[in-house]
Amino acid sequence: MWRSIGRTRTASPVPYGWAPAVVLVLVSLVDRMEYSLVSAVLPQLQAEWGFGDAVAGSIPTAAAITTGLLVVPAAYLADRYDRGRIITVVVLVWALATVGSALAPTFAVFYLVRMGLAAAEAIDNPASASLLADFHPSASRPTAFGWWRTAAYLGGAGIVLGGVLAEWLGWRGAFLVMALPGLATAVLVSRLHEPERGWTHGDTWRPHRRSGGWWWAESESWAERPP
Repeated sequence: MWRSIGRTRTASPVPYGWAPAVVLVLVSLVDRMEYSLVSAVLPQLQAEWGFGDAVAGSIPTAAAITTGLLVVPAAYLADRYDRGRIITVVVLVWALATVGSALAPTFAVFYLVRMGLAAAEAIDNPASASLLADFHPSASRPTAFGWWRTAAYLGGAGIVLGGVLAEWLGWRGAFLVMALPGLATAVLVSRLHEPERGWTHGDTWRPHRRSGGWWWAESESWAERPP
């Protein structure tokens, strides 16, 4: 079955294993690396299209505004639709937008494509956070979220990588190369199983070791959480 990552649930502190978290960490990492790419190639963009620092500063500003406007609607979608499919479509869109950035004939087109990419990036965050919460009960959830957020900061390495690629291939070549990780990540996310929503029951269910495996306790009553 194609959507096999995180499909099997066991009675343990990491019931679906770490594979789903690894996929979502990769989404966050690739997202931030691609976002950082503009900063790396900015001198070449200014040299080609002749815009000043004020216009350059408006690129991340407009992207942030676009993201802010779409996060709540994106959360609405994540509450109601298949989150794995949402992220798959979003990652594919931003990979294509990265290709579009490389092929942009004018700065106006480039600017609009970057806003479209910011919109796509805004949509994946609520869905990713929701999936992490459902893949990980309270025993392993902080670690999963910690790695997810760490990936966002490590994505700043995209500035260095983008600079190296731009010196070697030019800024258009740098964008084309950076689209490849996005496409690969989209394939991985498409294999992510959609877990049952809210099965961890917030923070009231905690794992305890007993003979025969892991059990789940809420207050004084014991109950084994079924797969």
